[in-house]
Amino acid sequence: RARLRQFPSLVNCCTIDWFNQWPPEALQSVASSFFQDIPDPEATPEVIEGMIQMCVEIHQSVAQKCKVYLAELGRHNYVTPKSYLELLSIFTTLIGKKKQELKVAKTRMKSGLDKLLRTAEDVAKMQEELELARPLLAEAAKDTLVTMEQIEVDTAVAEETRNDVQAEEMKAKVKAQTAQAIADDAQKDLAEALPALDAALASLRNLNKNDVTENNTNSLTVQMSKQKRLAYKIQFKLEVVKYAKEHGNRAAERHFGPPPTEKMIREWRKQEDQLTKLGKNKHNLRKPTAKWSELEVEVKEWITSHRQNGISVSTKMIINEAKRIAVEKGIQDFTGSPSWCYRFMKRSGFSMRTKTRIAQKMPKEYESKILAFHKFVIDARKKNNFEISQIGNMDEVPLTFDVPSNRTVDSKGAKSITIKTSGHEKTHYTVVLSCCADGTKLPPMLIFKRKTLPKEKIPRGVVVHIHDKGWMDENGMRLWIDKVWSKRPGGLLKKSSLLVLDQFRAHITETTKKNFKKVKTQIAVIPGGLTSQLQPLDVAINKPFKVLMREEWNTWMAAGNHDLTPTGRIKRPTITQVCEWVKRSWDSVKEDIVVKSFKKCGISNALDGTEDDVIFETSEEESVDNACEDLSILISDSSEEEEFLGFE
Repeated sequence: RARLRQFPSLVNCCTIDWFNQWPPEALQSVASSFFQDIPDPEATPEVIEGMIQMCVEIHQSVAQKCKVYLAELGRHNYVTPKSYLELLSIFTTLIGKKKQELKVAKTRMKSGLDKLLRTAEDVAKMQEELELARPLLAEAAKDTLVTMEQIEVDTAVAEETRNDVQAEEMKAKVKAQTAQAIADDAQKDLAEALPALDAALASLRNLNKNDVTENNTNSLTVQMSKQKRLAYKIQFKLEVVKYAKEHGNRAAERHFGPPPTEKMIREWRKQEDQLTKLGKNKHNLRKPTAKWSELEVEVKEWITSHRQNGISVSTKMIINEAKRIAVEKGIQDFTGSPSWCYRFMKRSGFSMRTKTRIAQKMPKEYESKILAFHKFVIDARKKNNFEISQIGNMDEVPLTFDVPSNRTVDSKGAKSITIKTSGHEKTHYTVVLSCCADGTKLPPMLIFKRKTLPKEKIPRGVVVHIHDKGWMDENGMRLWIDKVWSKRPGGLLKKSSLLVLDQFRAHITETTKKNFKKVKTQIAVIPGGLTSQLQPLDVAINKPFKVLMREEWNTWMAAGNHDLTPTGRIKRPTITQVCEWVKRSWDSVKEDIVVKSFKKCGISNALDGTEDDVIFETSEEESVDNACEDLSILISDSSEEEEFLGFE
């Protein structure tokens, strides 16, 4: 008792060993309870019973070893029921972890097997597709070889053309030198004539009434002598040329005439070598005969045959036919230049025949309306900062199934000029063209006069619509916005855009305006009567498009072998053919023409004013007129008849 008082911790920190060992039945019962609580053991009762006996054996063997440990080393190691419970807890935890690991491994293996099976199926499908694609690949390889051969042929033709251009360039240099020599000669004659002019002025100042009376008496005789046309022999021409080489052309004109005039003397000097080789008593220098007379005879017969059948003939068709005949006859040096065509027509008695047309009348105060339109466009661009690619123009172009030209090659003096058609030159349809200021050309839309959609095949890149009158309406505008305008580059992103339109009724209805607002498009309406000045399509694009359409129709008519009606008339072109003509013609319009037309109308010019002079430059349309002078406007645009409604 005295010791416990001295060391109280012996009482506070110690406890009496009340633990008793559990019998084997208790150990088995506790273990059985633990194993029953394990979810989804996935084991037979025999296996579970074996695990229970194993746990009991482990606990009892450890207790026996603790006694041996105490006897040998004299140290205690206690094995209590708590230790047995911890053993069971650890065992069940390990079983759960192992089951989870096995489950994960099983899932991974199953997923891997599924992927391997799917991969095997995909590989089998790809092998089948590869086998099916082998013929297509072989055909594509053949097409590539054909294309390469065509490129080689085109390269040879381009090289030949380059050589021809170089030869023409050399001729131009020679002509330039000749012109410079003539200019020097004229300057020399001018220097000689100035003293005579001064003397004449002095005489004029000293002229009196008697001198005028005397000159009037001989005026009729002098006038009649000048009007007489003379024939000059070769010998006289050579004398004039010799004098002109020594003293100048104008001095020779004063010495021997006039006539001969200075122009006649200049021509004689060019022909000096040929005049020297001819007889002295001849009066003129006959021009040589045609170099390819047989070819020209066949071309003339071809033109006569086409004109008798009423088929329009253009100068381009003449050149193409002449080249074809030259290839058949093996003529190597025939180029078929426009100058040859001009000389051939002159020799054969052909000329271009055409009808006249009336120009559009500009409205009153049109300059102020143009300035107002330009101001509206500039303000809208500054406010919304439109991209150039988001500034567009749309216009309806009325066309007919037959597009005969108003001009054709025919005999001079012919009073009746007929052109053969299929009889559908008044059966019209509408082509809706649209483009952007950066040169982008949007797919064309064709509106046919019918009640049901055509069953014929429509080429890709062409939109077809129907209307009772073959014209644009609100439904057509909605279709065009959905199928064409919304599909432009940037349309799917609904970028802010500006669209230039004329005052056609369907363009400015409330429904159409709402549809444009949905796609974030602001419209600029052109004042009435000013589309020829402010609409890019009318300024420089529609005309080359119509020219190309007429060439397509001329090629179709000249080809022959047309389907006939029961009465023997030529059937009109099919809708498929018309769609292909429109697509090819629209694709052939150059992008730079589109870009320049917007600048010419003052729509896409730089906002800093650096490109304002483009408005006053020569338009692309004029250059197209010069290149295609034997073609004229197809049908006048009727979308300009309404009054100006303002800008939207």
